[in-house]
Amino acid sequence: MWCIAVSLLLMNCKPDEFKNAPDWVKIKSITIYRYPEFDGSNAWDDPLIGAPTPGDIYCLLIDSDTTTSSYYTNCSGDTLYYPLSPAVQWYSPYYSKKIELWDKDDIGLSDNGSDDDRMTTFTFKPWENEGDEDKTSIRLSNGLTELEIEVEFEK
Repeated sequence: MWCIAVSLLLMNCKPDEFKNAPDWVKIKSITIYRYPEFDGSNAWDDPLIGAPTPGDIYCLLIDSDTTTSSYYTNCSGDTLYYPLSPAVQWYSPYYSKKIELWDKDDIGLSDNGSDDDRMTTFTFKPWENEGDEDKTSIRLSNGLTELEIEVEFEK
């Protein structure tokens, strides 16, 4: 019983600068508007036999080790939409979180049996200032990649 009381007390402790911050952020969906179509000057997938093809893209949400259950094959500039059902919940949205885009490899021997390739990483804080809890989306950009995250904050 004592352990439960201590655990509950620790869960409700926030640094003073975040006392008005929400406790959770729900990630409801991710929309990718732009992404690198090539790995440098090479195609993402280069089979032993056949023509090279564009990447097969999925997302990895680092704080929760959640991978989107679906991926899009042969992505060549189209907008990609990943609904997350159920939504992914991140505790302490005032600390840095990461979302990575990956190219899934070896779909039908499409890339010579290689490992998946990380395309890019976004590091961000979902909540930084009072009023951020009213946001319904967060837009991130870094060079060739741009995405939008549909969010909902909870106390």
